[in-house]
Amino acid sequence: MRSNIGILLRLMAEVPNADEAETIIGSVASQIKAFAKIKKRTVEQYWKIPTYQEITFYLQPFGDADTAYNRLIALVQGAWTHGGDNQDGWSR
Repeated sequence: MRSNIGILLRLMAEVPNADEAETIIGSVASQIKAFAKIKKRTVEQYWKIPTYQEITFYLQPFGDADTAYNRLIALVQGAWTHGGDNQDGWSR
């Protein structure tokens, strides 16, 4: 069990500015709050693609970090797009 480990979640949203990202942030946060405390979140323009906003959540899982990680992965299945391969994109 790894209960004291934090999780960093970084999302890229194709929206023109931070104000437009707030809807996405609210939706993601409402799902995350079931299994982790959001310690901090940031939004900034993604340097590589100016029409994207980079949203970063710093999470502290309630209980086991592996369980929270698996719940994050389950959220991605279907509606979200995962970038990179599994070895590179999902660090443990």
